[in-house]
Amino acid sequence: SKKWEIENARMRAHDILGQRLTVLLHTIQNEHDLDYDLLTSLSKGLLDELKAEQTETRPYDELKSIQQIFAAIGVEILFEGQLPDNTRQASLFIDIIREGASNAVRHGFATQINIKSEPTQNVYNLMISNNGHTTTAPITPGSGIAIMRKKVGAQGGNLDINHHPLFTLSVVLPAGDPYD
Repeated sequence: SKKWEIENARMRAHDILGQRLTVLLHTIQNEHDLDYDLLTSLSKGLLDELKAEQTETRPYDELKSIQQIFAAIGVEILFEGQLPDNTRQASLFIDIIREGASNAVRHGFATQINIKSEPTQNVYNLMISNNGHTTTAPITPGSGIAIMRKKVGAQGGNLDINHHPLFTLSVVLPAGDPYD
């Protein structure tokens, strides 16, 4: 239980800090006149967000927040479909969306991220693609992808990465809660 809590806190810190740093770096790199209000808003409430229980924010509200944060730097996140009904699975999808969006902007310089989430025959499918740069070289997943893959696997699912023709992260997760 202690190990699980530590791993959860680590992933949450990685996700939140990664998202904010991605937005900050993108802003610094692409704007001649830095928006002080945007930079200030990125730092305000950071500690509160890190300390907050993940279940305090509803998954769709969290998704809207991610969309708004990235929209502030000119990155459009389009969402189609529905999140899982199970709160634990919906929160996992939100974590994956946050990490996928951050990686798309940070590594691929994406300006549009397309997300499709849908239930089909006892599984939920999540596909995240973007219009950023892609590579033909093998992708070496970092700690964020490794942690996501571990969490998806713990819920009986799979996470795959394809990088041609578009970079696509796909997750297949059995419907329902494996802990029930």
